[in-house]
Amino acid sequence: MESAFLVRSNFTSTEIQNEPIPDRFKCSGCSELLVNCYQTPHGCRLCQRCFSNELLQSSDRVCPCIRSLDSCRDRARLVEHFLSQADCFPDIATRKDVLKLEVRCPNEESGCKKQLTLKQLDSHLTDECQFEVVTCDRCSERVRQFELNGCHSDLRSPHCCSEFRAPCPHCSDSSSRLYRSEFQEHLMTCPERPSDCKYRQSIGCQTNVAMSQLDEHYCSGTDGHLELTVQRFQQELQQKDSELKEMNNSVGQLQEKVLKLTERLFLFEKSPLLKTLLNQGRRLSNSDLTEQPGEEDNQSQQDAAVKESITSSNRMRRRMSIKWRI
Repeated sequence: MESAFLVRSNFTSTEIQNEPIPDRFKCSGCSELLVNCYQTPHGCRLCQRCFSNELLQSSDRVCPCIRSLDSCRDRARLVEHFLSQADCFPDIATRKDVLKLEVRCPNEESGCKKQLTLKQLDSHLTDECQFEVVTCDRCSERVRQFELNGCHSDLRSPHCCSEFRAPCPHCSDSSSRLYRSEFQEHLMTCPERPSDCKYRQSIGCQTNVAMSQLDEHYCSGTDGHLELTVQRFQQELQQKDSELKEMNNSVGQLQEKVLKLTERLFLFEKSPLLKTLLNQGRRLSNSDLTEQPGEEDNQSQQDAAVKESITSSNRMRRRMSIKWRI
Protein backbone atom coordinates (compact mmCIF):
# COMPACT_ATOMS: atom_id res chain seq x y z
CA MET A 1 0.00 0.00 0.00
CA GLU A 2 2.83 2.37 0.86
CA SER A 3 4.64 2.03 -2.51
CA ALA A 4 1.57 3.25 -4.41
CA PHE A 5 2.05 6.74 -2.94
CA LEU A 6 5.83 7.12 -3.34
CA VAL A 7 7.46 9.66 -5.66
CA ARG A 8 11.12 10.37 -6.26
CA SER A 9 12.79 11.74 -3.15
CA ASN A 10 14.87 14.44 -4.92
CA PHE A 11 11.80 16.46 -5.91
CA THR A 12 12.14 20.12 -4.84
CA SER A 13 9.59 22.77 -3.94
CA THR A 14 10.75 25.02 -6.80
CA GLU A 15 8.94 22.68 -9.19
CA ILE A 16 5.53 23.39 -7.63
CA GLN A 17 3.33 25.24 -10.10
CA ASN A 18 1.23 27.10 -7.53
CA GLU A 19 3.56 28.71 -5.00
CA PRO A 20 3.93 29.15 -2.09
CA ILE A 21 3.59 25.68 -0.56
CA PRO A 22 0.74 25.42 1.97
CA ASP A 23 2.02 25.15 5.56
CA ARG A 24 0.36 21.78 6.05
CA PHE A 25 2.52 20.36 3.25
CA LYS A 26 5.83 21.67 4.65
CA CYS A 27 8.34 19.36 6.31
CA SER A 28 8.84 20.02 10.04
CA GLY A 29 12.58 19.48 9.58
CA CYS A 30 13.54 21.43 6.43
CA SER A 31 10.32 23.36 5.55
CA GLU A 32 10.38 21.85 2.04
CA LEU A 33 7.58 19.88 0.39
CA LEU A 34 6.45 16.75 2.24
CA VAL A 35 7.55 14.25 -0.39
CA ASN A 36 6.82 10.66 0.77
CA CYS A 37 5.70 11.96 4.15
CA TYR A 38 6.46 10.18 7.46
CA GLN A 39 4.92 11.05 10.84
CA THR A 40 6.65 10.92 14.21
CA PRO A 41 4.94 9.72 17.42
CA HIS A 42 4.69 13.39 18.44
CA GLY A 43 2.69 14.39 15.36
CA CYS A 44 5.53 16.00 13.37
CA ARG A 45 5.73 15.30 9.62
CA LEU A 46 9.03 14.67 7.85
CA CYS A 47 9.86 14.39 4.15
CA GLN A 48 11.73 11.34 2.95
CA ARG A 49 15.02 13.25 2.79
CA CYS A 50 14.90 14.28 6.44
CA PHE A 51 13.60 10.86 7.43
CA SER A 52 16.55 9.16 5.70
CA ASN A 53 19.33 11.62 6.54
CA GLU A 54 18.39 12.77 10.03
CA LEU A 55 17.12 9.51 11.51
CA LEU A 56 19.77 7.03 10.41
CA GLN A 57 18.52 4.18 12.60
CA SER A 58 19.76 6.15 15.57
CA SER A 59 18.13 6.66 18.95
CA ASP A 60 19.84 9.98 19.83
CA ARG A 61 17.90 12.11 17.31
CA VAL A 62 15.19 14.38 18.59
CA CYS A 63 11.83 15.21 17.06
CA PRO A 64 11.64 18.64 15.34
CA CYS A 65 8.99 19.75 17.83
CA ILE A 66 11.76 19.98 20.47
CA ARG A 67 12.50 23.44 19.06
CA SER A 68 9.38 24.73 20.80
CA LEU A 69 10.61 23.57 24.25
CA ASP A 70 12.19 26.63 25.82
CA SER A 71 11.91 26.31 29.60
CA CYS A 72 14.16 24.18 31.78
CA ARG A 73 11.17 22.10 32.76
CA ASP A 74 10.51 21.34 29.13
CA ARG A 75 14.17 20.60 28.53
CA ALA A 76 13.94 17.93 31.16
CA ARG A 77 11.51 16.12 28.90
CA LEU A 78 14.13 15.99 26.13
CA VAL A 79 14.57 12.24 26.54
CA GLU A 80 10.93 11.70 25.69
CA HIS A 81 11.55 13.24 22.24
CA PHE A 82 14.36 10.91 21.16
CA LEU A 83 13.24 8.82 18.24
CA SER A 84 14.48 6.59 15.41
CA GLN A 85 13.18 5.50 12.03
CA ALA A 86 11.45 2.59 13.70
CA ASP A 87 9.29 5.01 15.70
CA CYS A 88 7.94 6.75 12.56
CA PHE A 89 5.26 5.53 10.19
CA PRO A 90 4.16 6.53 6.65
CA ASP A 91 1.52 9.27 6.60
CA ILE A 92 -0.67 7.91 3.78
CA ALA A 93 -3.33 10.62 4.06
CA THR A 94 -0.83 13.45 3.65
CA ARG A 95 0.87 11.63 0.77
CA LYS A 96 -2.44 11.43 -1.09
CA ASP A 97 -3.00 15.18 -0.70
CA VAL A 98 0.56 16.02 -1.80
CA LEU A 99 0.22 13.87 -4.91
CA LYS A 100 -2.70 16.06 -6.07
CA LEU A 101 -0.52 19.19 -6.26
CA GLU A 102 0.02 20.70 -9.72
CA VAL A 103 3.74 20.72 -10.60
CA ARG A 104 6.05 21.60 -13.47
CA CYS A 105 8.41 19.11 -15.06
CA PRO A 106 11.88 19.35 -13.46
CA ASN A 107 13.33 19.57 -16.98
CA GLU A 108 11.49 22.80 -17.77
CA GLU A 109 14.69 24.78 -18.31
CA SER A 110 15.88 22.16 -20.81
CA GLY A 111 12.72 22.49 -22.88
CA CYS A 112 9.92 20.40 -21.37
CA LYS A 113 6.81 22.55 -20.77
CA LYS A 114 4.65 19.78 -19.31
CA GLN A 115 2.43 20.61 -16.29
CA LEU A 116 0.88 17.73 -14.41
CA THR A 117 0.08 16.41 -10.95
CA LEU A 118 2.81 15.11 -8.70
CA LYS A 119 1.28 11.65 -8.94
CA GLN A 120 1.89 11.62 -12.70
CA LEU A 121 5.45 12.91 -12.46
CA ASP A 122 7.37 9.64 -12.19
CA SER A 123 5.60 8.01 -15.12
CA HIS A 124 6.15 11.19 -17.16
CA LEU A 125 9.89 11.22 -16.43
CA THR A 126 10.22 7.47 -17.08
CA ASP A 127 8.13 7.08 -20.23
CA GLU A 128 7.36 10.49 -21.77
CA CYS A 129 9.84 13.27 -21.02
CA GLN A 130 12.42 13.53 -23.81
CA PHE A 131 14.55 15.94 -21.76
CA GLU A 132 15.16 13.61 -18.81
CA VAL A 133 18.84 12.82 -18.27
CA VAL A 134 19.48 9.08 -18.51
CA THR A 135 22.54 6.83 -18.53
CA CYS A 136 23.57 5.14 -21.75
CA ASP A 137 23.79 1.37 -21.20
CA ARG A 138 26.70 1.08 -23.63
CA CYS A 139 29.11 3.89 -22.66
CA SER A 140 27.62 5.01 -19.29
CA GLU A 141 27.48 8.59 -20.53
CA ARG A 142 24.72 10.84 -19.18
CA VAL A 143 22.58 12.15 -22.04
CA ARG A 144 19.05 13.44 -22.64
CA GLN A 145 16.39 10.94 -23.58
CA PHE A 146 15.87 12.46 -27.03
CA GLU A 147 19.63 12.29 -27.65
CA LEU A 148 19.73 8.64 -26.59
CA ASN A 149 17.03 7.82 -29.13
CA GLY A 150 18.50 10.11 -31.79
CA CYS A 151 22.05 11.33 -32.39
CA HIS A 152 23.55 9.08 -29.67
CA SER A 153 22.42 6.05 -31.69
CA ASP A 154 23.19 7.34 -35.17
CA LEU A 155 26.48 6.49 -36.88
CA ARG A 156 26.20 9.61 -39.04
CA SER A 157 26.16 11.95 -36.01
CA PRO A 158 29.38 13.27 -34.42
CA HIS A 159 27.65 12.73 -31.04
CA CYS A 160 27.18 9.01 -31.63
CA CYS A 161 27.95 6.66 -28.75
CA SER A 162 31.51 5.35 -28.93
CA GLU A 163 30.28 1.83 -28.13
CA PHE A 164 27.32 1.86 -30.52
CA ARG A 165 27.55 -0.60 -33.43
CA ALA A 166 25.25 -0.82 -36.42
CA PRO A 167 25.36 -1.65 -40.13
CA CYS A 168 26.09 1.13 -42.61
CA PRO A 169 22.76 2.94 -43.18
CA HIS A 170 23.62 3.34 -46.88
CA CYS A 171 24.84 -0.12 -47.85
CA SER A 172 22.50 -2.99 -48.67
CA ASP A 173 24.81 -5.34 -46.76
CA SER A 174 23.60 -5.43 -43.15
CA SER A 175 25.84 -8.25 -41.98
CA SER A 176 28.79 -6.06 -40.91
CA ARG A 177 28.26 -3.92 -37.81
CA LEU A 178 30.50 -0.89 -37.48
CA TYR A 179 31.60 1.46 -34.73
CA ARG A 180 31.49 5.21 -35.33
CA SER A 181 35.24 5.39 -36.13
CA GLU A 182 34.98 2.44 -38.54
CA PHE A 183 31.94 3.96 -40.19
CA GLN A 184 33.82 7.20 -40.93
CA GLU A 185 36.56 5.26 -42.72
CA HIS A 186 34.02 3.14 -44.56
CA LEU A 187 32.10 6.23 -45.64
CA MET A 188 35.02 7.46 -47.77
CA THR A 189 34.68 4.47 -50.13
CA CYS A 190 31.05 3.45 -49.60
CA PRO A 191 29.52 3.05 -53.10
CA GLU A 192 26.00 3.73 -51.78
CA ARG A 193 26.89 6.93 -49.93
CA PRO A 194 24.58 9.80 -50.98
CA SER A 195 26.61 12.36 -52.91
CA ASP A 196 25.78 15.76 -54.37
CA CYS A 197 26.40 16.66 -58.01
CA LYS A 198 29.70 18.52 -58.46
CA TYR A 199 27.80 21.30 -60.27
CA ARG A 200 25.62 22.05 -57.24
CA GLN A 201 27.43 25.23 -56.25
CA SER A 202 28.25 26.52 -59.74
CA ILE A 203 24.93 26.09 -61.59
CA GLY A 204 22.59 24.80 -58.88
CA CYS A 205 22.11 21.11 -59.80
CA GLN A 206 20.15 19.58 -56.89
CA THR A 207 20.74 15.94 -57.82
CA ASN A 208 21.75 13.68 -54.92
CA VAL A 209 22.49 10.06 -55.82
CA ALA A 210 24.67 7.19 -54.66
CA MET A 211 28.37 7.72 -55.30
CA SER A 212 28.39 4.77 -57.72
CA GLN A 213 25.75 6.52 -59.87
CA LEU A 214 27.49 9.89 -60.22
CA ASP A 215 29.27 9.03 -63.47
CA GLU A 216 25.99 7.94 -65.04
CA HIS A 217 24.38 11.18 -63.87
CA TYR A 218 27.14 13.27 -65.49
CA CYS A 219 26.75 11.43 -68.81
CA SER A 220 22.95 11.48 -68.94
CA GLY A 221 22.51 14.92 -67.42
CA THR A 222 24.52 16.98 -69.92
CA ASP A 223 21.43 18.64 -71.41
CA GLY A 224 20.09 19.43 -67.98
CA HIS A 225 23.39 20.94 -66.90
CA LEU A 226 23.48 23.10 -70.04
CA GLU A 227 19.96 24.36 -69.34
CA LEU A 228 20.94 25.21 -65.78
CA THR A 229 24.02 27.04 -67.10
CA VAL A 230 21.88 29.12 -69.46
CA GLN A 231 19.43 29.91 -66.65
CA ARG A 232 22.30 30.97 -64.38
CA PHE A 233 23.74 33.27 -67.09
CA GLN A 234 20.29 34.77 -67.71
CA GLN A 235 19.86 35.46 -64.01
CA GLU A 236 23.28 37.12 -63.82
CA LEU A 237 22.50 39.15 -66.96
CA GLN A 238 19.22 40.36 -65.47
CA GLN A 239 21.03 41.28 -62.28
CA LYS A 240 23.68 43.28 -64.17
CA ASP A 241 20.96 44.94 -66.23
CA SER A 242 19.14 46.08 -63.11
CA GLU A 243 22.41 47.39 -61.64
CA LEU A 244 23.09 49.33 -64.88
CA LYS A 245 19.60 50.88 -64.76
CA GLU A 246 20.21 51.99 -61.18
CA MET A 247 23.52 53.58 -62.22
CA ASN A 248 21.85 55.38 -65.17
CA ASN A 249 19.18 56.71 -62.83
CA SER A 250 21.89 58.01 -60.51
CA VAL A 251 23.71 59.68 -63.42
CA GLY A 252 20.48 61.31 -64.60
CA GLN A 253 19.83 62.70 -61.14
CA LEU A 254 23.35 64.12 -60.98
CA GLN A 255 22.92 65.72 -64.42
CA GLU A 256 19.72 67.39 -63.27
CA LYS A 257 21.50 68.79 -60.21
CA VAL A 258 24.37 70.14 -62.40
CA LEU A 259 21.86 71.77 -64.78
CA LYS A 260 20.05 73.47 -61.92
CA LEU A 261 23.31 74.76 -60.47
CA THR A 262 24.36 76.08 -63.92
CA GLU A 263 21.08 77.93 -64.31
CA ARG A 264 21.43 79.50 -60.87
CA LEU A 265 24.99 80.58 -61.71
CA PHE A 266 23.85 82.14 -65.00
CA LEU A 267 21.08 84.06 -63.28
CA PHE A 268 23.51 85.24 -60.63
CA GLU A 269 25.93 86.55 -63.30
CA LYS A 270 23.10 88.50 -64.97
CA SER A 271 21.76 89.90 -61.74
CA PRO A 272 22.11 93.69 -61.04
CA LEU A 273 23.52 92.88 -57.62
CA LEU A 274 26.64 91.35 -59.14
CA LYS A 275 27.14 94.39 -61.42
CA THR A 276 26.84 96.71 -58.44
CA LEU A 277 29.43 94.71 -56.48
CA LEU A 278 31.85 94.73 -59.44
CA ASN A 279 31.55 98.48 -59.90
CA GLN A 280 32.19 99.05 -56.23
CA GLY A 281 35.26 96.82 -56.44
CA ARG A 282 36.64 98.78 -59.43
CA ARG A 283 36.13 102.08 -57.66
CA LEU A 284 37.97 100.85 -54.60
CA SER A 285 40.87 99.56 -56.69
CA ASN A 286 41.16 102.86 -58.63
CA SER A 287 41.16 104.86 -55.39
CA ASP A 288 43.95 102.63 -54.03
CA LEU A 289 46.01 103.25 -57.17
CA THR A 290 45.67 107.01 -56.90
CA GLU A 291 46.61 107.01 -53.23
CA GLN A 292 49.67 104.73 -53.72
CA PRO A 293 51.26 105.41 -57.13
CA GLY A 294 54.44 103.52 -56.25
CA GLU A 295 52.69 100.18 -55.99
CA GLU A 296 51.97 100.03 -59.74
CA ASP A 297 55.71 100.19 -60.48
CA ASN A 298 56.39 97.45 -57.97
CA GLN A 299 53.70 95.29 -59.54
CA SER A 300 55.15 95.78 -63.03
CA GLN A 301 58.59 94.84 -61.74
CA GLN A 302 57.21 91.68 -60.14
CA ASP A 303 55.42 90.75 -63.37
CA ALA A 304 58.65 91.26 -65.35
CA ALA A 305 60.57 89.02 -62.92
CA VAL A 306 57.94 86.29 -63.26
CA LYS A 307 58.05 86.47 -67.06
CA GLU A 308 61.85 86.26 -67.02
CA SER A 309 61.81 83.19 -64.76
CA ILE A 310 59.24 81.49 -67.01
CA THR A 311 61.35 82.26 -70.08
CA SER A 312 64.49 80.84 -68.49
CA SER A 313 62.67 77.66 -67.42
CA ASN A 314 61.36 77.19 -70.97
CA ARG A 315 64.89 77.55 -72.36
CA MET A 316 66.16 74.96 -69.92
CA ARG A 317 63.43 72.52 -70.98
CA ARG A 318 64.30 72.98 -74.65
CA ARG A 319 67.97 72.27 -73.94
CA MET A 320 67.11 69.14 -71.99
CA SER A 321 64.81 67.89 -74.74
CA ILE A 322 67.56 68.44 -77.33
CA LYS A 323 70.04 66.48 -75.24
CA TRP A 324 67.59 63.59 -74.88
CA ARG A 325 67.01 63.53 -78.65
CA ILE A 326 70.79 63.42 -79.28
